[in-house]
Amino acid sequence: MSILWSERTIDHLDSQRRIRNLAYISLALYLLVCQPLASVAQRKANPTSERTLNEDKQFQAAAAHYQAKEYELAKADLQPLLVRFPENFEVNKLMGLVCVAMGDDRMAVIFLRKASLLQPHASLVRIQLAHSLSRLGDKLTAESEFKEALRLDPRNFEANRALAGFYTSTGKLSSAIPYLEAAQRAGPTNYAVGHDLALAYFRTHDLISARNQAEKTLKIRDTAELHNLIAQIAEASASYVEAAKEYQQAAEMEPNEQYIFDWGYELLSHRTFEPARSVFAKGVRLHPDSIKLHIGLGAALYSLGKYEEAIQTFCNATDLDPADPRAYLYLGRALNAPTPKIDEAVMRMQRFVRLRPKDPLAYYYYALSLLRASQNHQSRPDYGKIEALLERAITLGQALFEPHLQLAITYADQQRYAEAVKEYLRAISLQPDAPEPHYRLAQAYTRMGDNTRGEKELQRYQFLQAQMAAKNKRERREIQEFTFRAR
Repeated sequence: MSILWSERTIDHLDSQRRIRNLAYISLALYLLVCQPLASVAQRKANPTSERTLNEDKQFQAAAAHYQAKEYELAKADLQPLLVRFPENFEVNKLMGLVCVAMGDDRMAVIFLRKASLLQPHASLVRIQLAHSLSRLGDKLTAESEFKEALRLDPRNFEANRALAGFYTSTGKLSSAIPYLEAAQRAGPTNYAVGHDLALAYFRTHDLISARNQAEKTLKIRDTAELHNLIAQIAEASASYVEAAKEYQQAAEMEPNEQYIFDWGYELLSHRTFEPARSVFAKGVRLHPDSIKLHIGLGAALYSLGKYEEAIQTFCNATDLDPADPRAYLYLGRALNAPTPKIDEAVMRMQRFVRLRPKDPLAYYYYALSLLRASQNHQSRPDYGKIEALLERAITLGQALFEPHLQLAITYADQQRYAEAVKEYLRAISLQPDAPEPHYRLAQAYTRMGDNTRGEKELQRYQFLQAQMAAKNKRERREIQEFTFRAR
């Protein structure tokens, strides 16, 4: 018996933001240190000003403070220089970089734009200006500046990488790929570009290019994030054994929360439950505050038939962050199993309703927990309260199948068969291929004396049940093959 997972409960870690931050820092340092203080044309246009600036100890101090990340001091040094040299490229450029470092993109745009007007061919200044414009939300102008920087120097590594990063950040991965390819040609040993290009290929569903690029980048630097990416590519290519091995390698190289989760989830999704339990248990020991690793462990335990441990694990997960709905949903799915922990589950579901009063599943699972508690204690259920909770769930989530089915079962338990039939039919209309409501509807019709309809629904149930059995058989065969190949 297993809890089925429709998707990973959390997105994969995205390295783009970290890489872009590193790119901003390296670009700023390049602008300050590697680029000449002024172009020949600018020096000829204003030789006295430039010579004076180069000899100015205050400008040297500002540059030194900027390199030392003492941005307030650098800004204080530059303010009087802006009065003395308002049309100087270097002063405006450096003040723009200081503003970027201080998180003041609005002021940065003013100084970087002026610097780009003073030296229109300074492509790297335009890149930094474009980054600031992009962060301020002016995407059209930012794109224009990125493109102008690239036009000025088409083979420049930073210009290509910057425009690629811009398109990636705006979700235009197909547009980013040509510039990532150009950046890689300009800097073939750059790991970050190689990784980003592989990731872009993967997310645009070019799995062959993604694999080739990832393996090529692996030769530059062998990292956990690349093995995790290769695992995702293998998984998308239906190479599940390879995916499991790559997820394992990533998690062993860097046992962070996400990589352990990905490895455990891959095993869980192929119903190799004991190895999955072992992986998630290790993850919980390493990351005791991780909700999703607790959920993974609970799912593996439940799938192994260790219901009491599973429900306790899900309860513990809800306590880590009571406002997070994820663990409650998995606890709710586990309530069909017999367990002496049911009273603890009831407490958590009551809290779930209190914290999320507009969530239909909160009311549904609270009602279900009350029913299971009454069964455990062999007492009569509080049907009035349970029906009210289920009706509230239906009002809040009319497209949900489960509350209709459970309300029908509740009516049938009280021999209110006509009401039960209406709810069974509603449940079937929402999920026609689910066997259970057809079986229960057949029972209700029979008890109402309508044997013809009862027999028809029973036949439908048997057909759907046979389909499900065939599907389960195929899955067991695939799991056996997966386990054999993974040895």
